[in-house]
Amino acid sequence: MKRSKKIIGSIFSLITIYFLFAVFQSKLLPLNYFFIFALIVLFINGVLTATLIIVKNKIFKSLSIFFMVVITIMIIIGLRYSSNTLNFLRNISNLDFETTKYYGLALKTSGHEQIDDLDVLIHNNMADEMEKLKEVLEEKNVLFEETSDLTEIYSGLFDEVVDAIVIESNFKDILGEELPEFVDETVIIFEYEIRSELIREKRDVNVTEDPFNIYISGIDTRGSISNRARSDVNIIMTINPATKEVLLTNIPRDYYVRIPGTTGYKDKLTHTGIYGVETSVNTLENLLDTEIDFYLRVNFSSTVRLIDALGGITVNSNYAFSTKDYSFSRGNNFMDGERTLAFVRERKRLPGGDRARGENQQAAIEGIINKMTQRD
Repeated sequence: MKRSKKIIGSIFSLITIYFLFAVFQSKLLPLNYFFIFALIVLFINGVLTATLIIVKNKIFKSLSIFFMVVITIMIIIGLRYSSNTLNFLRNISNLDFETTKYYGLALKTSGHEQIDDLDVLIHNNMADEMEKLKEVLEEKNVLFEETSDLTEIYSGLFDEVVDAIVIESNFKDILGEELPEFVDETVIIFEYEIRSELIREKRDVNVTEDPFNIYISGIDTRGSISNRARSDVNIIMTINPATKEVLLTNIPRDYYVRIPGTTGYKDKLTHTGIYGVETSVNTLENLLDTEIDFYLRVNFSSTVRLIDALGGITVNSNYAFSTKDYSFSRGNNFMDGERTLAFVRERKRLPGGDRARGENQQAAIEGIINKMTQRD
């Protein structure tokens, strides 16, 4: 009997040690708070184990086993949820790769059903990324030329200068928004996805003492966060750990900038996301003459998941306005994930347009920070 109690005590101690190791590895707690937390946990572990093995009173032994079981269940549940949360945060802050999809399009009236053996015009604004795509097209006996001009892509197809075009999915959407016939009169005859690894130089930043910058990129998609898309939200969060102050700087999505790694012409800041989050970072570093130490990328789906994981947030709105599905009052509004998404996306019904939308996005970030740091 005494041996079985020692086994139970040993198993409980191992679970406790593993739990502390997982908390330490997650870096959810600053080091000084972790040591205090670890001492409390080890003290409770020691009391319960000693009570089980040494104390002879059966009631105390039973209570000790009961509390061990309860604490073990709490640890298992806590580890599961913390693992899900950490995996989610890694997905938005530590991307290993990005995916880009290219489409081959032909006119519906052409009768073409596949891209093999056709004369094709490729929209190429990222020459370094296109080699694999060109190899695939060459295997299909495609004769192709390249251009970085979207106007030439459109006219080449609709004036029947070429049989088909190959264009990246986001640029396809841009043309479709501006020219409805681009959607109505074309057919997809080819699809190809390129997966690019993300390699970013790690910055030597002491985040407990030195100010640092975090780039928040919000892309206009649902689903996988790895898909490249336009970056409609571009906010720099500057954190000063010494003064415990946070500065949010919003850069308008339609700001015209020179994009590193492209053919050199200026384009809207939102389009930098099409070339990848690293391009967005490099563009803003050049524009603001500053260093961006970290980045977070979120889309519609991850925004909703983040807010709902927090149990909702309270956001202070400068304006009273309505969207298709929601109404917001001036002042504090409690929001779940979908409501927050509607709040930060709306601009047409705001008096300040895109500027006011940027204010709402900053207010939502403030609401997230307040919810994550509240003590109760």
